Amino acid sequence: MWPLAERLGIIVGAALACALLASVTLRGLTPALALVPLAALPILIVTLGWSVGDGLAATTLATLVTSLLLGMTMGPLAAYSLALPALALGAFTRASAPLFRRATPGAPSSAQGPSPGQLGMAAAAIVSAVALTSVALIFVSQGGVKGAQAYMAAKIAALLSLLPEGAITISDQAQLRAGVDGLVHDLPLSCAAFGTAFLLINLYLAARAVAFSGRLRRPWVDLPTGFKLPVWTIAIFAVALVAAIFLPDGFDAPPWVIVGAMSCLYLFQGLAALHALTRGLLVRPVALFGLYFALLIQPTWIAPIVALLGLIESAVSVRSRFKATPPPPPKAT
Repeated sequence: MWPLAERLGIIVGAALACALLASVTLRGLTPALALVPLAALPILIVTLGWSVGDGLAATTLATLVTSLLLGMTMGPLAAYSLALPALALGAFTRASAPLFRRATPGAPSSAQGPSPGQLGMAAAAIVSAVALTSVALIFVSQGGVKGAQAYMAAKIAALLSLLPEGAITISDQAQLRAGVDGLVHDLPLSCAAFGTAFLLINLYLAARAVAFSGRLRRPWVDLPTGFKLPVWTIAIFAVALVAAIFLPDGFDAPPWVIVGAMSCLYLFQGLAALHALTRGLLVRPVALFGLYFALLIQPTWIAPIVALLGLIESAVSVRSRFKATPPPPPKAT
């Protein structure tokens, strides 16, 4: 049992770190945008390493500090969009009972938690719920689709104005308007995709940090072979995609949110499959470096291809058919 003072120090430290990261994120400070993916990390570390109650305490304190720094509106916004999703996913991760599947008879309770694929689906569901609620609130507060689109266009134009001079080259106002309209249309999909990715990356980093400290509750699961999405997710993805394509402009935002979140999951499953299938190959380090480099410089082309592989993996289990090499056994210490 950790002494009370040390436990309080962990909670306060995580809350201050989360508040600081949330503040620079919500202020839109360009040099600090690289910190956006780490905003939920302190809350997840406390929740995974200590308890859900400690995570809730850190979330509450972070909300208060952010409110003092940015105002009473921004504090709850930071909690709703950053801290609470991390707390919810951390609580789901700590669940000692299996979810969406039967318990394995005789298996220890520490190994009965959600699988990596279930954690991915939980992250997508949490991000989708936040995004869908945000879309609904904007629609209601702005008086409908047109008002919501105009509101988001004004917000995006204001963010673009904060970029350094010369960061973007726009020849006239018509081009600017077309670009902003395109960003508004793509916002539900991109926010859901990036939100899911950032939440899962935070979960991975938090779990690694907690495992390093010896406080991880269950054995580490090999992600390349363990991240698996069930086949029925394809039906949900297909229905959402058809709805997003055929619904009128504005009303297509909710299904695009679901498409974005699930596309991220298939991207991660595609990456997991490639990591598993290349084990044992001499060219594996070069191949994986080339893959991630290509994703960095050409994401609009490479990411859909990898996501398609992930979708196919759910349907036909490529890793099982090609008998992906299992991970090497852990080194004795």
